[in-house]
Amino acid sequence: MRLSDAEIQALQPKAKLYKVFFGQGLFVQVSPNGSKYWRLKYHLSGKEGTYAIGVYPEVSVAEALEAKQAARHMIRKGENPTAIKREAAIEAKKHETKPPSDTAFSLTLGVTGGLTIETEAKLMKITPSQTDALRRFLNAKPSARREHEQC
Repeated sequence: MRLSDAEIQALQPKAKLYKVFFGQGLFVQVSPNGSKYWRLKYHLSGKEGTYAIGVYPEVSVAEALEAKQAARHMIRKGENPTAIKREAAIEAKKHETKPPSDTAFSLTLGVTGGLTIETEAKLMKITPSQTDALRRFLNAKPSARREHEQC
């Protein structure tokens, strides 16, 4: 079956999720909320699998056909396209750099009086008695702090 944008756009949501197949395992899954997902049904090592290609219209008809060809090529080589995609996502996440945070740290005072200090790298919990000692230190005059720091 030849695919066109008009055919995909014309698919209307129903009470239950349904699938419209376009050949060679490629289908659009239409959910009750109207979302349309490109999927590829395949068999590998005697087991059935479903490969998620993407969301329509973010993934065009041409891109879905291209992804189908790439996935079918992997399957012919005995590779699981879903597992490869998952591994690639995990690897990409490892190398992802987080944007610098607006805050250097956050403070949370618990009901029991304990203090939690959280930075991007560490989480430190202080007992209620340690929190009281910290309060006394921060409320002390600067000269008293210097004496306390030397202890």
